[in-house]
Amino acid sequence: MSSAEAEWLPVEKDLLAAADIPAAGPVSAFRGSVVRDRGRRAWTEPLDRFPQNLFTVRVGGDVVVGRKLLSPLWQQGLIAEPYCSRVRAGHVLGVLDTFRSDSRAVSVFFHPFTEAERRGVIDVIARRPGTEIVFPFSKVYPEGEMLSPPQGWSLPAGRPDSLARGEELLREVSVGLVAGGSRPDPVVFDPACSTGDFLAAVKRGVPGARTIGQDLSAEMAGHAASRVDEVHHADAAFPVLADGTADFVFCRFLNAEVVTTLQARRHLARLSRVVAPGGVLVVFGHTPVLVTGAEIAASGLSLETCSASGGEGSVFQFYSARRA
Repeated sequence: MSSAEAEWLPVEKDLLAAADIPAAGPVSAFRGSVVRDRGRRAWTEPLDRFPQNLFTVRVGGDVVVGRKLLSPLWQQGLIAEPYCSRVRAGHVLGVLDTFRSDSRAVSVFFHPFTEAERRGVIDVIARRPGTEIVFPFSKVYPEGEMLSPPQGWSLPAGRPDSLARGEELLREVSVGLVAGGSRPDPVVFDPACSTGDFLAAVKRGVPGARTIGQDLSAEMAGHAASRVDEVHHADAAFPVLADGTADFVFCRFLNAEVVTTLQARRHLARLSRVVAPGGVLVVFGHTPVLVTGAEIAASGLSLETCSASGGEGSVFQFYSARRA
């Protein structure tokens, strides 16, 4: 355990023990006027801790606030990072009153939910995929936002398939989306295809699909070559496909700790042009998505979903938008 991990891990474990609740249990809708009568509480998140884990969700006329907690997948040793894409009832805090920030921390003031109301919020998101989960804060280090190395990621020594762990639900929803399309032979493009496992899963689910990938890492592109119909060693900023030629463009890298927020916006603007008429752009990832539904819609696409159900009382960001 590193010295940094030794500092924050006990705190995060205590937060999980104190705040997490079982997925199973009573579910209740909330009334904002009733919740606001309960007084205010505060969550103070140091800027050198995990401000990127704070999120908001609009439910009806109210904005709900929450904070991600340690992932069960990480606790089971299935993923390398301590947090995953899933948001659970234990992560939900209450109705947002206001945010405040200073040079050391972000403070969130909210009116607290009951356990049943926290489950109710997750239930609403699961039933209404147009509900958007937004992570408004980025983790900024002295040198700026964390991002991938200039040459791209390297394969984990002896464990190349470990990068795909924890993505099973994301893949399942993605394959279902491709399978439900109008074409039996869609062109499916992943501009940051990593090991090619994701596109291989799409191919297994939709055998007629033409899978095309590219990756910034020569090592990744080489590894993906045997799993994808067509692979290129190239930067996603320069897509190998012509504009208007892909039925599905899967952006699994417009996320915190992979690119900066500014880079994510630039990639979105460029890659949205690759989507064919009637085609779909999809944005998701393990870490918080750095673009919003409004920004995706502003790229000229019609937003269809912002979230998806992860089962076991969880939901996650899953943006899909179609070109008219």
